[in-house]
Amino acid sequence: MSRGGSTSRGECENGHAKSIDPDLSPTESQQEPSEVPRLSTSQIGRFFLLSAAAVCFAVSVISIMVPLLPTTPFLLLTSYFLVRSSPKLNQALLKSRLFGPVLTDWQVHGGIRSHIRYRTIFAVLLVIGVTLYFQGIDNPIALPLIAAGILGIVVVMLLPNAR
Repeated sequence: MSRGGSTSRGECENGHAKSIDPDLSPTESQQEPSEVPRLSTSQIGRFFLLSAAAVCFAVSVISIMVPLLPTTPFLLLTSYFLVRSSPKLNQALLKSRLFGPVLTDWQVHGGIRSHIRYRTIFAVLLVIGVTLYFQGIDNPIALPLIAAGILGIVVVMLLPNAR
């Protein structure tokens, strides 16, 4: 206890440190501020980060239609590179109708919502089904396509749920 009778931040009345109950969720004012990513100051650094963001974004757009490629990790990488090279572009990505909700769920809630999970699984099954219908089950691409689809569905199922 301090001499004036008041306690300093983090101390109880007896002067010992307060213990924090891990089962209680802290309020906004008690949470530690999150680390703000550093913006690249060099032109070459920004160029490489923007280039990496462009490549990751292109792969994430392509992966919407190709069941072999996961979309979410490439979107997360796109946002990672944009935060460090062009925060305005990252904000535009977060506000986009197609990609914004997934990124926001991941950044704010630490996972994906159930309906996004089910839509993703449905899309994978639909693309595989349509491909097999038109290519035929006896096509040499059928087995790798089915295996990749199963792998993709397993990965989506293992992603954490949004809190």
